[in-house]
Amino acid sequence: MITFETVLPMLYVTPLTWQELAPILSHPTNSPRLAVQAWYESGLLEQRLPEVHALFGIPQPPAHHPEIDTGVHTLMVTEQAWLRSKDPAVVFAALVHDLGKGVTPQDQWPKHTDHETNGVPLVKNVCARLGVPPDVEHLALMVCEFHLHGHRVFEMRPGSVVQWLEKSELLHNTKLRQQFMLACEADARGRTGLENREYLSPYYVETVARLAQSTWHIEARQERLQAAITAVKHHYAPIGNKDNVKAIVRRDAGLAPIGQEPSHGDTPAC
Repeated sequence: MITFETVLPMLYVTPLTWQELAPILSHPTNSPRLAVQAWYESGLLEQRLPEVHALFGIPQPPAHHPEIDTGVHTLMVTEQAWLRSKDPAVVFAALVHDLGKGVTPQDQWPKHTDHETNGVPLVKNVCARLGVPPDVEHLALMVCEFHLHGHRVFEMRPGSVVQWLEKSELLHNTKLRQQFMLACEADARGRTGLENREYLSPYYVETVARLAQSTWHIEARQERLQAAITAVKHHYAPIGNKDNVKAIVRRDAGLAPIGQEPSHGDTPAC
């Protein structure tokens, strides 16, 4: 059995592999944040996961990231993912979701424009080096490239949400959709003081997917998409009022109305 007492000396001898990392990410009682932080403090993280090590010391906009440091954010997101799911695929996706911020030119800090797409080749490299299974890699790449889509669904038009879900395979792949949104929620909550913020995107995405799937018997794609969009607009009418849409999401999910939640934060922007 891998324990945190054996992790560090073991890694001195053997390269980090998915077979070694997965049990750490899915440990039933010990947060993987402890292991990653121990590797960072001992210098091992730079050897085993240099792409994650590179995130420490890189600032983010404090308005959206009170913790500021990207490495600290990554630790927090990893822990939030682990708290919500012991699925190593979800926790791994959280661990590598912001690798693109590690290659942002310093003169652009604390902004990280295009960090989602910039991170894709880095995630591919990590997956190849560790021997990550294809399905785990697929989720990690999706979270890296599209996690801001998950945060911004309430700012997107219903048609854009439906088409994004269709093109990304999230519409009909329930497991992938739920894994993806768990990682997005971890990203939203992995920020100092925002651990208990309201995050309604998973509920909204699930309902949009259900409504869209109910129209998928229509053969012609354009007619099918239009029917899906109409169903979403009807359910959330008036769709143009974001506060109204969120109120319906809360109602459908059986959540407390706004003002009765312990803590709220703005929609994550990066």
